[in-house]
Amino acid sequence: MIYLGYFWFLRWQYIPRKHSGIFTFLIIVLAFLTGATNENIGPIFIILTYFYYASSSNSEFRQYTYPSTFSCIAEFIILITHNTGEAASEKGRAFQIRLIIEQLVQYDGILLTIALSLILILSVQNHFRRIDLNNDILITELLTASALASVGALILSPQIPPRTYFGSVIFLIVACLIGFNHLVQLTKLTRIIPIGCASFISCVAFQRYTDVYPQLLSNYERFYTAEQAALNAQKHHRNDIYVPGMNDTCNYNAYHETAYLGFGKIHGWRNTMA
Repeated sequence: MIYLGYFWFLRWQYIPRKHSGIFTFLIIVLAFLTGATNENIGPIFIILTYFYYASSSNSEFRQYTYPSTFSCIAEFIILITHNTGEAASEKGRAFQIRLIIEQLVQYDGILLTIALSLILILSVQNHFRRIDLNNDILITELLTASALASVGALILSPQIPPRTYFGSVIFLIVACLIGFNHLVQLTKLTRIIPIGCASFISCVAFQRYTDVYPQLLSNYERFYTAEQAALNAQKHHRNDIYVPGMNDTCNYNAYHETAYLGFGKIHGWRNTMA
């Protein structure tokens, strides 16, 4: 929601009817949160914000994006300079190019293929049918490039859990939706195609949600128990505590393949320094 809410403001260059201090505050806060979403997505949104700021001729829109750029930068700097907990428990190495390519194909392969195909089709339509699609093609290309850039940033990361591809998936989904929106307008099936796509996506998403939810709930309960144990130990000035091991049985777990997960019995308790 943070990604999409902030990008919606940038994409449509939304300006309220009356200049509102509340709206300015909300946009700055949204930019602040966007900069802290992830190490490989924050800098991409900084670039996007500056791109829209530099390319827009609307002075009112620039008035909002100017402070938003600095807000996004500020929180990204805070994120990378205060991530000491994860840095202390790093495992792995940087420049895992082969792994990144394999994961790119696995997580983004289908969406990337669709996005590139839509760019090609719209470019051909724009050239031969003389339909002005330059702006939409540019936005689709920009989002696709942003997705690839966010994946490319992982080359410096010693850990590459699946969750780091969430931002690139969002970028590619929006790119595909923009492309499909104008592709559908070039056909007579203006309603059947989007309704069919929406129904298919809803069915797949609902099935996936019902399959994954019980495992995510179990992981959340274990993490909450560990958090409460750590807070209680801090309150009583204890340094050693026992916390439940994370039940990492699902690829959708935010801690899947991260250093937070140690070794030993999956359902056991492990000794951890508070």
